[in-house]
Amino acid sequence: MENRKNHSFSFSSNVTRNNSTENISVNDTQLQGEVYESIKTSLEELKTNLKQQKEGFKSLIQQTILNQKEIIRAASHNLEETIENSSEQIQTSLEKAQEDTEQ
Repeated sequence: MENRKNHSFSFSSNVTRNNSTENISVNDTQLQGEVYESIKTSLEELKTNLKQQKEGFKSLIQQTILNQKEIIRAASHNLEETIENSSEQIQTSLEKAQEDTEQ
């Protein structure tokens, strides 16, 4: 059994172009070409949009990573200062306790 593509149709309508009404007949090959071009253009626009979104997403991820690094640096610095202050307080307390026991 042979499987053939069997289609044949014509498209006729009244359209308005540049404020003039004209009767247009489009045969099958013209319609296929127009549909093909329309789909091709749509796909190109989608591809361009997807690339832009991808770049925006990559940029957003990079910025988020940089922000997280900065937060970690600041927290590390604050923790370092807290440890130094606590160490100084402990050292001072030990020295004071040692002086008290020596007296």
